[in-house]
Amino acid sequence: MTSPCRPCARSPRRFDLRAVLVVLAVIIGVPLLPTLVTGCSDEPTYTSAVTREPQGALPTAEIVVAGKTLKAELCLDGPSREHGMKFRTKFPDDEAMLFVFPEEERTVKRFWMRDTLIPLDIMFLADDGTIETLHQNCPPAVEFPGFHSDKACILVLELRGGWAADNGLKVGDKVTIPADLFARAVPREGL
Repeated sequence: MTSPCRPCARSPRRFDLRAVLVVLAVIIGVPLLPTLVTGCSDEPTYTSAVTREPQGALPTAEIVVAGKTLKAELCLDGPSREHGMKFRTKFPDDEAMLFVFPEEERTVKRFWMRDTLIPLDIMFLADDGTIETLHQNCPPAVEFPGFHSDKACILVLELRGGWAADNGLKVGDKVTIPADLFARAVPREGL
């Protein structure tokens, strides 16, 4: 007489689903671990430099966008680029924030909106100021997947959410920026 099949008995031919899931978690999770730990940023985390207050005074430059002269705050180093527009509650129409990265940091950029309280228009620019990628009215507090450039770049412009639509700004339009800004960008530490 044969014994009835017992559900808990393991057969050598049966695969263990738990073991497969553990192996998959290791294969997928280990390469992603640095990304999960650092928060998926192109920038290092400068937690000591970032406060829960709007960024203090930054250097400025005049830029021309859609025929309008704007006062652009300049984010020229790692901590100022990371802090960006965090914790601000207003963004006047005649102001902008321009992120300038050094040449050695020319990559496809991804911006997130962690701790950003207002919607923004985010533009990724070519070196000559041509808008290559335009994200309009980006909602506050979006972290993942963030807002990406289509190409490697070193210039990113932020304006009040809706500014681009209100002023007819589109991909291919040019932003006039001072040429000396490239030389003023500071590489992040460790490069």
